[in-house]
Amino acid sequence: LMKLIKVIGSSLLIILALAFCLFLETFIEVDHWGFAVSVNFTFMMVFTLIFMSIFKPSYQSSYFKSYPFERDGKIYRWFGVTLFVRLLRLIGWEKLIRKDNPVNSRLELLKNYRYSTCGSEIIHLLAAVIVAGYTLRVALQYSVYQIHWLILFNILTNIYPVILQRYNRPRVDRVIARKARFKLIAPNVSP
Repeated sequence: LMKLIKVIGSSLLIILALAFCLFLETFIEVDHWGFAVSVNFTFMMVFTLIFMSIFKPSYQSSYFKSYPFERDGKIYRWFGVTLFVRLLRLIGWEKLIRKDNPVNSRLELLKNYRYSTCGSEIIHLLAAVIVAGYTLRVALQYSVYQIHWLILFNILTNIYPVILQRYNRPRVDRVIARKARFKLIAPNVSP
């Protein structure tokens, strides 16, 4: 019964977010950058609330495991993930996020960081899908010439964060595996 209540509550949040975006259309032109920012952040906020407060999944799905082509990160570097990381550092996002999620060599903190990469990825992925659908609706109802900001901000605030999580996770997994092996070899030594 509790799971049903959570699903209904989450569905209502998504519906309210969609209604809010439709309401925004009456005040902000759909081809304005402010509208695109509002739509993207609305859905990021909703999915953050759903996955950080309502549901707290374990993220054990095989989806969150790294595929062989991802392990060296070459494909993501080709898509410019390192430039995106530089942009995040330039605007101060890295410092801001590390206050809440510190990362160091302690195994438990690394596992928490890995868990948070999965959460961030699913939040941004679902927001990207919903915003893409909303963008399609705007293109069909208004014009394809009015969706450029929606596309740009969806890429910057949702697609690239998903790519960044996929890029980071294999590296974090390698460090966790190394730390876990070290702990098994020398259980009395704290890393």
